[in-house]
Amino acid sequence: MVFNLGSQGVPLWTWLVPLGSAVLLFIASMITLAFTIRSTNRRAKADRDDARERDYHAWRRDTLLRLGADAMAAAVEAVGLYTNFRQRARPVKLGGSGIDFVRAIDNAAERVMVCSTTLSLIGAKEAAAECMHLRHAIAETRLREVAVEVAGSGVGLGYDDAQLEELRGDINHRATIFAAVLENELHTVMPVDPSTFRFVVRPGR
Repeated sequence: MVFNLGSQGVPLWTWLVPLGSAVLLFIASMITLAFTIRSTNRRAKADRDDARERDYHAWRRDTLLRLGADAMAAAVEAVGLYTNFRQRARPVKLGGSGIDFVRAIDNAAERVMVCSTTLSLIGAKEAAAECMHLRHAIAETRLREVAVEVAGSGVGLGYDDAQLEELRGDINHRATIFAAVLENELHTVMPVDPSTFRFVVRPGR
């Protein structure tokens, strides 16, 4: 079957123009749809990235706070051990309590060392270094040697108060520096919206 459009007296443009317009409109709508989908995907990806970043910063902030609290608690415990050891060593014989003291100091120093290692693993290098300095101040060799000597001899401490205060003061000094560095590290973490995240303190952690 052959259609002779010219013989029917219908101009060609009367159906080509609407058809061309429809085709152009379809192409334009497809282009618009493609750009819309691409833009939506970009926004969705950006939202996911932002959410992941917020989650990471919230986790890092929680971890820094927990590690800082653990290290400071160990430092306070060590200062208390030093004080108690000095007071008990004066008029009485210590016997095995000197060894107990060394073990308690070792435990406090180990807790701080674990905090330092974990801080380093999460990228808080400066805080990790200061935490390790704090650990060294807690596990001071001079005082440990005196404790072992006292435990072995069972005699009074007879240790210079000035040196004892120096040792204890060094722990406080290092703890102060560590706290300042940790605070600065926390300030570099993106602020967390309190309505989005809730921090719960659990006993024993």
